[in-house]
Amino acid sequence: MALTPEPKQARLTLSSTPKQARLTRSSTPKQARRWQRTLLTLCIFVGLGALYGGIAAYVAPNFMGAEPLLPSLQKIPLIGSHIDSLVWPASALLALVFIPQIMAAVFLLAKHSNRYRMAIAAGIVLILFTSGEMLVIPNIVSVLYMAFGVIEVIAGVQCSREFAKYTHLWVC
Repeated sequence: MALTPEPKQARLTLSSTPKQARLTRSSTPKQARRWQRTLLTLCIFVGLGALYGGIAAYVAPNFMGAEPLLPSLQKIPLIGSHIDSLVWPASALLALVFIPQIMAAVFLLAKHSNRYRMAIAAGIVLILFTSGEMLVIPNIVSVLYMAFGVIEVIAGVQCSREFAKYTHLWVC
């Protein structure tokens, strides 16, 4: 089995099988590394923000200023009548934002083969969550987090494209 890289192509460090080929840090182009850093930074920032918001809503909703939002949450069709505290919204924040974002960050740090797909999925979930949040409680923070979700999806797509460019293997 011989590898014949094209001219100006990144060098690969091979693992036990060709499918597990990974790019070394020195072989990835600067633009791809920037997208990867952006993606990792967003995943960690949004994940930690969701953790803070979820825990704060559990522990001290008045500290966050979220207690006045309870009447707005109770107007949600079908489920609004069951919301008597911020426990369910905090649980939704932790389950739908914190867990996917931190999983995406862990996948990125571990260089898992599906790391960019996970980051794209986490970005899409963030966009959907903030869209629902803006329907119930319109605020500027939701718009900001929706922008983070869009940037995360774009960065994930760019990273997967850059990774696909530099990891083609030709086996003779």
